[in-house]
Amino acid sequence: MSFSQLTKNELARFMPSQPCCIRSELAAFLVFNGSLEKRSGKRACLSVLTEMPDTARKIVTLARKGLGAETEVSVRRKERLQKNLTYLIRIIPYQSAVEVLADLALIEGESFRPFWGIPWRLLATDCCRWSFLRGAFLARGSLTDPEKSYHWEINIDDHYLGQDLLKLVELQKVKAGLVERRPGFIVYAKSADDIATLLAGMSAYSAVLALENIRVVKDVRNTVNRQVNCETANLDKTVAAALTQTMAIERLESSGKLRTLPAKLRNLAELRLEHPSASLRELGLLLDPPAGKSTVAHRMRRLVKIAEELDSS
Repeated sequence: MSFSQLTKNELARFMPSQPCCIRSELAAFLVFNGSLEKRSGKRACLSVLTEMPDTARKIVTLARKGLGAETEVSVRRKERLQKNLTYLIRIIPYQSAVEVLADLALIEGESFRPFWGIPWRLLATDCCRWSFLRGAFLARGSLTDPEKSYHWEINIDDHYLGQDLLKLVELQKVKAGLVERRPGFIVYAKSADDIATLLAGMSAYSAVLALENIRVVKDVRNTVNRQVNCETANLDKTVAAALTQTMAIERLESSGKLRTLPAKLRNLAELRLEHPSASLRELGLLLDPPAGKSTVAHRMRRLVKIAEELDSS
């Protein structure tokens, strides 16, 4: 099961305790996946579609607790993907469906428009705003496995609703963006900190812990990789420099020029030939008397320069 599915299952099991939060989360399902269904000879009802059985059960519970409504659940199999099932939840309130939509601030005139906008009147408190986001994520959201990358999104069909949702996410102190992704739009967050804030606000606490554990492992891995790369690069430089120095000293020795050099340069040259892989610091400790790294580097540059002058003469 994917990280996104595990997170959704956790959110589907979480039930808000306050009536206002119950109504806010139910409103989100209606906004993003709902419709007003008029049935011949029967009362009009509100319908919500979902592909997750845990989410279907939650919608039923929200409808009963938030509206005191009856529900009917039917299961359908997708035509193209025979393995996938969809759950249609019909919410049949005791009052008229239009009155329910008006109470939830989801109606304009006499028709229900699923992508009309966010019902701000319901979202006066922080807990209700998080409840609405939880319902929106369950209805249309997805989350990339943080082992691969950090990406949280909710897809929307309507640009106006996308702007409203972006405003709501940013109101919760989360940096988000809105971008077109045909045939619709997505509101997204890409920072690990912002995604952790979203998950915690929606009450996906197990997902937050899993995310933080992965972040720690990735940070340690990246730190180790940087150190290894740095040490490898330094080692490559040391080996390349030692090879250049050794070749220069060998040219000086074969030409007889090495015997004419000052004792300090000769001693260093002999040590380099005896210890071709030693660092400058290590060569300095082998000298008598010992010398620092900068002194050894200076003498080695002189040796290389003398060899280059010998080659050009």
